[in-house]
Amino acid sequence: MAQRIWDLSAYKDVITALSEARENQKGGFESTRNWADGSTHFLGLAGELTVSLESGVPMDVELLIEGDGGTDFLVEGRRCDIKTSTYWEDPHLRLPPDLERRADIYILVSVNEQLQSRICGWATAAEMDEAELVDYGRGAIHSIREIELLERKQCGLPPFFPRRID
Repeated sequence: MAQRIWDLSAYKDVITALSEARENQKGGFESTRNWADGSTHFLGLAGELTVSLESGVPMDVELLIEGDGGTDFLVEGRRCDIKTSTYWEDPHLRLPPDLERRADIYILVSVNEQLQSRICGWATAAEMDEAELVDYGRGAIHSIREIELLERKQCGLPPFFPRRID
């Protein structure tokens, strides 16, 4: 099955407003990891919106002072966390080794500058813990490349996720 490319440009104002609200709420928290230029909240929300569009499962836009606990979607009892990359050609699913795994499944979404997005693949928390440690310039981090997810047949959404029918 070919990857679906989503055009998020029509949602830009909504994503921007939501990301600014999150930034205002959480920007100063010690737990906030800002490893990218610009709003990481915008990027994360774009990834969550992509999964919502692909699956039909509504995204949670509620502002919670304690955050979402690392769960962007709860599907069939499985806690899913969306990780979004700006690398279109070779995105990597990355998690710090010291981060408590509060999700069961991690889903990689890629978003480009034109606000096109696609779901690249997924991995379990255990697979992330066993993933290669790579140093991207800020210390070693667990990383799985999209090509590895494809080789494992873990592309797109996990099999338990619903699929939107058009």
